[in-house]
Amino acid sequence: VPASFKDNTDIQGVKIYARLKSNPEITTFYPLMIKNWKQTLEDNFDGDKLDENIWEVGRSWNLSTVSSNDGVERTIANGVDGTTIVKDGKAIMKIIKNTKGEKVLTKNNEWVVPTYSAGGFTSEGKFTQRYGLFMTSMKVPGEGSAGVNPAFWLLPTSDTWGKAFFGQQRSGDMAGLFLGEIDVIEYSAQWLPAQYQATDHWFSGINTGHVDNDVRITSPLLWSDYNNYASVWTPNSVYYYYNGELVKQVKNLTATPDEYAYILFSFALGGYGEDSPTWTGWFTDDMLDSMVTYIDYVKVFK
Repeated sequence: VPASFKDNTDIQGVKIYARLKSNPEITTFYPLMIKNWKQTLEDNFDGDKLDENIWEVGRSWNLSTVSSNDGVERTIANGVDGTTIVKDGKAIMKIIKNTKGEKVLTKNNEWVVPTYSAGGFTSEGKFTQRYGLFMTSMKVPGEGSAGVNPAFWLLPTSDTWGKAFFGQQRSGDMAGLFLGEIDVIEYSAQWLPAQYQATDHWFSGINTGHVDNDVRITSPLLWSDYNNYASVWTPNSVYYYYNGELVKQVKNLTATPDEYAYILFSFALGGYGEDSPTWTGWFTDDMLDSMVTYIDYVKVFK
């Protein structure tokens, strides 16, 4: 049912009838309910800082090691205060090298000294939702910015990564596995031609048997403009959209009872130094100024 009709009618449903050609007295019908989305969250990043009623800010929620081939251990803290700024109606995620050896506070109330601090924020503990449409408009770093991995994704609220699941797959190659993460977009400029991944992460049990199930979407617009990335999560399926076009779908799920999702925007780093073995490619410090992600809005519907 097209939105142009749904948005301008009070009709709650229609019946589609069929009549048996050889015996017109035999009929049946299919009830088609007309459902509109109800908006539950909208942030256009007005003002000069993240809305703390929606987003957890000021504490790093992830600390990881940057791979390299020179034997030097480098760490990156995601979600550090000051690495995501709000300006001109955009949330801007950037990466800062910690040249002064400053300590940052983590989600677990620990003080650490990372090599790099990176933008990122989550709605954990602030906004969660069970099922619905989750979307954002983002502009990702362009050519010459390999090594960085901006992402928009969903995690279950009930436990930590790999210990909580949205549902279980009933059929196909993933039959019996549990869905523990929905990545609406994860991206690197190394993936040529310009492309991003839509990924779901599966587990055979708690912290075991991790499997990535991804598709690559290629578009020359990725570097040059803002694009809309969206996912619809239902009790038995997950759909992924790029600028309104369906690009991936997962069906035949059995929902986990009472599981909710929270939103994450992250900005991870990959490998340091040329030819460093890493999934997202390598970077050097002189590339940091170009490694910036812009977020125009985030909207959620139910």
